[in-house]
Amino acid sequence: MACLTFSTAIIAFFLVVLLVQLTTTSDATKVSHDGRAITIDGQRRLLISGSIHYPRSTLSNN
Repeated sequence: MACLTFSTAIIAFFLVVLLVQLTTTSDATKVSHDGRAITIDGQRRLLISGSIHYPRSTLSNN
């Protein structure tokens, strides 16, 4: 069996700690849609978005 070097063992240890931390502290979010709004964790949210078409927003210098 191959012997792990100290730096490899430290990296493996921190990766295991990171994996445990990520799996134990993740919160699930329930998202659904009711036809008019999006429901996130039981609270209705109205998402408003838009865009700007840059060529239409500036005057041309003809």
